[in-house]
Amino acid sequence: KTGNQLLDTSDAERGMEYLRKGLAVYERLAAGQPRNAEIRKDLAAAYNALGLGLESSNNAAALDYHQKALALREALVAAEPANQKLRRSLSITYINLGRALFLSGDFQGGLASNRKALAMCEALLAENPRNADYRRLLANTYQNDGDYRAVLHDVDGALQSFRSKLSLDEKALAEDPLNAVARVD
Repeated sequence: KTGNQLLDTSDAERGMEYLRKGLAVYERLAAGQPRNAEIRKDLAAAYNALGLGLESSNNAAALDYHQKALALREALVAAEPANQKLRRSLSITYINLGRALFLSGDFQGGLASNRKALAMCEALLAENPRNADYRRLLANTYQNDGDYRAVLHDVDGALQSFRSKLSLDEKALAEDPLNAVARVD
């Protein structure tokens, strides 16, 4: 957690150092207990955090970390397909991988990964229609989809995604007008 917090400050390099140290610990633990799901969840989170931290400076390494997180999280969801928390984490990984692919110039790969996240987020919200977190995650994923489609000159698809995001944001604001996050979105 300290590494993630430092990434958001002016001491991002120190944050990356903490994340790397944490990753080394989780990798050793996972090697010693390869069937321990909690350790694999933590290892996936560490890969994810490092991937996010490297997206602006070393996109190839960011992609590698996101792909490692993806492999772990797909296996975790395969073992517990009804676990919504695991499915949410997997959707985040698809979002992050999609962004890293997009930033690397693989626009179609980025869009495809984001579409997987969209499908998962839609399913989560359908199961829990009043869950504000799932609604916001889906709205933001529609935003990414619209952004990616716009770059690919798919104007109709981009507009459809932006309209879907706007609709979700309007619902969130109508349900909770005092919610500062909903007001910003």
